[in-house]
Amino acid sequence: MRREKRWIIIALALLASWGLLQGEQIDSRYATNRNCEACHTAISKQWQTSRHAHSHFTKNDLYDKTLDYIVAHEVTKTKEEIVVECAKCHNPRIEKRSINSADKLGLLLDIDKKSVDRMLETPTMKNGITCIVCHNVDKIHLDKKGGKRGFDAVEFGPQGTMYGPFEGAVSPYHKTQKREFFVKDPNRLCFVCHYSDTNDFGVEVYSTGKEYEAAKAEHPNAPQCIECHMSGKKKGIASNFGGKGGRVKRLVRDHLFASIDNSEIYEKYLTISAKRQKDRLTVFITSQVPHKVPTGYGLRDLEIRVAFFGKDGKQISEQRKLYTAHWINGQGEETIPHLARKKGLDDRLAPYADVAETFTIPKGTHLINYKVIYRQIDPKMDRRLGVRDPFFTNEYVLKNGVIEF
Repeated sequence: MRREKRWIIIALALLASWGLLQGEQIDSRYATNRNCEACHTAISKQWQTSRHAHSHFTKNDLYDKTLDYIVAHEVTKTKEEIVVECAKCHNPRIEKRSINSADKLGLLLDIDKKSVDRMLETPTMKNGITCIVCHNVDKIHLDKKGGKRGFDAVEFGPQGTMYGPFEGAVSPYHKTQKREFFVKDPNRLCFVCHYSDTNDFGVEVYSTGKEYEAAKAEHPNAPQCIECHMSGKKKGIASNFGGKGGRVKRLVRDHLFASIDNSEIYEKYLTISAKRQKDRLTVFITSQVPHKVPTGYGLRDLEIRVAFFGKDGKQISEQRKLYTAHWINGQGEETIPHLARKKGLDDRLAPYADVAETFTIPKGTHLINYKVIYRQIDPKMDRRLGVRDPFFTNEYVLKNGVIEF
């Protein structure tokens, strides 16, 4: 009897502690982009093709398999705990911002786990980086040295107010206010999540914002994030609202948040060519990108692949050059960035790089096929994690050239 009472007391304490850590719940009117579509039709359709719309682990196979891999190798953590940690950027409007020891015990004892699962899969969470994330940011407190990221680096405004770059915008659905950071320094909003971050062992796992700032110091005319990943300003309308103050023609931007799959962003900013000189083939890559290529998630890579064929059409040989970063665990083996104790060789393309990679042409070669390929994840780690989504497993061919002689 005493034992049963003890467990009841523990359970009540756990549930109480869970309730105390609840964050802001999102009003159903703003929980997803669905209610935004009527007025912001074009913007919403573009956003749906973006990685922002796939930031939740149920919509992102690589993210989900990475979570499972971390849990399998860091047995002191639960998947729910890691999801909450990563939600800082992956789902900043999460209703609960931390997991404490009492919460972890409750999860292990299966106390109120269904409520936890529901919280991690609310419509807002599953909708990804949606309108209520970026356009409800009232203030930015970006701490580049202290490491504040995601929801720790912003203040959200009232849910019925949306912030943007325009003065006097009108909506029948919400209040609108202008915020200068959308106009004068939009990189600050991007850097809330994309500046840099470290894993639990102090290893920097991405540094896109830092790479950009270093490039900007040497190239003052470097484009802002939105100029490449959204678009330049162009005439259009941000809202279809037909009432007074609606359908105003403005200078607007696309909301593709351009990636390898929904745009030709790499073809636009990488110039690739090849030249044969006697028994040498040189492949040239000129980057106009103000950060490393690839950047972001640390298992992405770029590969030059050259195949040599004889007059009979048969392949003589193949040569490759890989540009990527390597991550080393405590046993000296390659691992994922989030479990790395140190970073190994990193030979990704530097910002504004000019690369000339030379290959020896074997005797008897009649035709050369050279390709430059971009991958979201190294094939070895792909197999180790068990990723299946073609978006991550596909090879994206940026250049496919032939030289015949």
